[in-house]
Amino acid sequence: SSPVQELEVNGTVQMSGFNLTTAGAADYVLTTNGSGVGSWAAIPPDADWTISVDDMYSAVTGNVGIGVASPAQKLDVDGTAQMTGFKLTPGGATGYVLTEDGSGVGSWQVIPPDADWTISVDDMYSAVTGNVGIGTSGPTAKLDVTGTTGYDQIRMRTSFTPSGTSDASGNQGDVAWDNDYIYVKTGDGWERAALSTW
Repeated sequence: SSPVQELEVNGTVQMSGFNLTTAGAADYVLTTNGSGVGSWAAIPPDADWTISVDDMYSAVTGNVGIGVASPAQKLDVDGTAQMTGFKLTPGGATGYVLTEDGSGVGSWQVIPPDADWTISVDDMYSAVTGNVGIGTSGPTAKLDVTGTTGYDQIRMRTSFTPSGTSDASGNQGDVAWDNDYIYVKTGDGWERAALSTW
């Protein structure tokens, strides 16, 4: 009953076609001063982020947290991160692996050499003075093989028949076989033992 403005409504106002023409510009928004007075104003810029064409980047020197209120790193994610195309460029070289120091810090490192084995071209050999065990954790010979049965421990697929004791093939200590004999290369040449059935 005592209006103080040109139009003062106590209740809901419904209008078809709302137009404020005073001031304002394209993309301005209607804001309030907290006391019921409205005006057109530009959206204030976000000082934390900068948008450049299709890129968005942080313009501050702090950290960014996703799911965490106190990020401790430049990007601190509390949860699972899924990426298509993963790239770490600082440091590292071809063949390096990503390792972790036990505290969650990763870095590129060269794979340390295995002091137990040496690879030379197509050969691999043990560089230590101990024994090699296959199927056993306590080998008692240079090569100690334990199979699940007595017939599947060591297999030599290719047969060989020396031409005679003086055959130059092989080295001392080599073992060969054919359908009739077992052959052993000794210091005196190839020796053989006949095979028989029962």
